[in-house]
Amino acid sequence: IETTLTDNLLQQNSKKVIDVIAKDKNGEKIPGEQCKVRLNGINIEPSWDDDVKTSFTLEFSESGDYTVEISATDADGVQSKKTFNITYEMAEYGEVIGKAIVSIEAFTPGVGYIVAPMEIDVKEGVNCAWLLDELLTQQGLPYFSTGSLDGGFYLAHIENIPEFTPSFSEVIKNCLSDFGFDLDEASYEAGRLSEFDFTQGSGWMYCVNGVFPNVGFSEYYLQEGDVMRVQFTLAYGSDLGGASGAGYTYAGDFYEIVNRDELTRLIAEIGLEGCSEYMDLITKPDMTQEELAARLYVSRTAVSKWESGRGYPNIDSLKEIAKFF
Repeated sequence: IETTLTDNLLQQNSKKVIDVIAKDKNGEKIPGEQCKVRLNGINIEPSWDDDVKTSFTLEFSESGDYTVEISATDADGVQSKKTFNITYEMAEYGEVIGKAIVSIEAFTPGVGYIVAPMEIDVKEGVNCAWLLDELLTQQGLPYFSTGSLDGGFYLAHIENIPEFTPSFSEVIKNCLSDFGFDLDEASYEAGRLSEFDFTQGSGWMYCVNGVFPNVGFSEYYLQEGDVMRVQFTLAYGSDLGGASGAGYTYAGDFYEIVNRDELTRLIAEIGLEGCSEYMDLITKPDMTQEELAARLYVSRTAVSKWESGRGYPNIDSLKEIAKFF
């Protein structure tokens, strides 16, 4: 059993979406009906189930300690279990319960950031659709969506984007061709990025802490410290490391995706204008772990200069520790 839930969690939002990936001894996914999640002994029905993972939404009503038991049973009747402990602190609806980092990116067509990484308030009971609506409105970016902010929200396109000229890397072009996608570099409207621009597999997706949820914006709730990256895909997520977000086992990622959350946090703290030296790295589709380490790795000697809990270093301290890279 693999899951996005962590043990001894301090939970401040009354809703939390978790993913469960349970496999049998042959590596095959165990069907959702054979995966069980119990919150303080109460069975939780799946929010979504597909060929890759099963999602559940935990709901908390009163402050206190909770136990989550996740179990899965394979076709031979062999069962596995994991238990997690959560402490929930109740808040009033709309109350700020933490901070998260959010960005809106169009790296795959070479457009860069639509909204550079920034810190936003996480509010009790407010889903990601409402948070995204507020962010886009504040940034003066009209958008079109289907569904509603309360259910079935799908981001179709964003408008009012400053003038841009798409620039597709050779890596992206070759991967699109190899995987059967037809690229039309002129197939878009000025100032707008929309589903079906450039390829038949394009559109907006999002990941949280490097994982692409298989539920929509209106069904997901951020937590303190989360990093949410809204991204434009050209290939149903395969160019972002999000093929599994589509929920189909036949879909595969073009290349291994290195988690960009650390870079995203740094850009949010320092500001985009101070991070020009990182842009070639974070926008590189097939960035490797070695390339990331070479640019951002901080030795244990440097890390020891900062006490636990002081957060990410600011620009001055980054210059100081650069000699340890």
